[in-house]
Amino acid sequence: MTQLTPLLRQLGALSNHPGLLEAHAIDSVGQWLNASSPEAYRAKLADWTAAPNPPGTTPVVSLRRKAHEVLSVEDAEALPHAQRVRCVPIRGSKEMARPLDEGERAPAELTVDFGDGATLSVRELAQAGRMLVLLTSTTKKRKVLQATLCAPDDDEDEVGAAAAAALATLFADAAGAGAERAPAPSDAKRVVFKDDKECWCLPDWYAEQLAQLAQDAFRLHVLASASSARVSRALYVDRATAHRVETRSRRGVPETRTLIKATLHAASGGCVCHLHGETVDEPFQRLELRLEVCGAPIVNGRCPKHYAARVPCESAAFPGVCAQQVRAEFRCVHAAAGGRGGGRASGRASGLRLPLSCLLCTDADANARWLETPLRDVACCGARLATPPPETAAAAAARRLREDAERLGEELALTLAIEERAGDAMRARDAKAVWLLRRGGVGLGTDGKLHGTARAPVTVKHQHLTETHGHLFRRPEA
Repeated sequence: MTQLTPLLRQLGALSNHPGLLEAHAIDSVGQWLNASSPEAYRAKLADWTAAPNPPGTTPVVSLRRKAHEVLSVEDAEALPHAQRVRCVPIRGSKEMARPLDEGERAPAELTVDFGDGATLSVRELAQAGRMLVLLTSTTKKRKVLQATLCAPDDDEDEVGAAAAAALATLFADAAGAGAERAPAPSDAKRVVFKDDKECWCLPDWYAEQLAQLAQDAFRLHVLASASSARVSRALYVDRATAHRVETRSRRGVPETRTLIKATLHAASGGCVCHLHGETVDEPFQRLELRLEVCGAPIVNGRCPKHYAARVPCESAAFPGVCAQQVRAEFRCVHAAAGGRGGGRASGRASGLRLPLSCLLCTDADANARWLETPLRDVACCGARLATPPPETAAAAAARRLREDAERLGEELALTLAIEERAGDAMRARDAKAVWLLRRGGVGLGTDGKLHGTARAPVTVKHQHLTETHGHLFRRPEA
């Protein structure tokens, strides 16, 4: 701001407003910001360090340069491939941010926001030495002041040249909008709803672990890509939450479990029900990966509910919570008639429910036994986040959980490489699976083989997909 004040004085003199920063002047800048109390605003701009803030306001100065273009998911998918893959999903919305190329970036803008509607903006212009100021009053009236501080061919105007150089320096440090955002929190946040139910909003780093599990281990991006005719998609987790839910066992005994939901961003695709031949009348809402685990706190080395379990009931990486009854499921959630997801149509829950726990069978020759430990660890990490330690140790505990989770992600990537679940060969399998799913009608029979149709013929060269992608295809109903 100490750089802006002399430039405003120069602008006032060149634009026939010599009293722009003078006390009680009729053409004072404060008259255009708030005519009922002009002096407080003018004084703040004339002497930023000494002048008091206008009553009830806190001026905020920002210097930004638009570096991204906000697009809808549909518009982003219509871009050329090189531009589309650079787009980033915007959390909590159905939009994407496209990084602007150097020649597309908008001019910089310095804004002084007084907090009550009054703003002063200085906009960068292509013409060197040209200054433009936009004033917006508390009543939304606007005033534009502009002048040339120094003509490009005037070498004798030393004052004007110095002012033009100062104006260029003013915008030199402009960064993209949002470049100075505060870092995302590392711990979970408890949210209590009006009906006294609660959930835990899990941190971004954990959402990334879920995205890695969904895409690299379960290959769910194949379903997401197959839902469209031509667009290949990645999986973006928009938010991750943990819930303690009450269920009943087969014997009717009440049980409490930890349910972890990873809600995908709209950029990850739309309804996938048709890929399994299902028709759902209710409107599509979202795609969702769900993990379930007991998650009860371990007491004296045992879970109060699974104390007689034969297998270890703790995760080696994330001990302290019960790791029994781990389940995984992928859902295509549709709105019910009452407005909530999971409605019913034709006597069954609407929307595709794709069980993923079938990969964790107990057969010693199972193809995905390697996935059992990473899945249990990720689920227990979420359960640990939803049962935070005392507040005095929360920050340190969250930091340790994040470090352990990042190490888990590295180990999962290594395991995928060892099990030949990564690389060009796996991407080639992805492409084949997408082709079959898009054609429609392909299913996994009771004999463990893929069965096709005239439109989507399955040959011997496709049968190896059952090892890595068989869980993505329709199965015969029990």
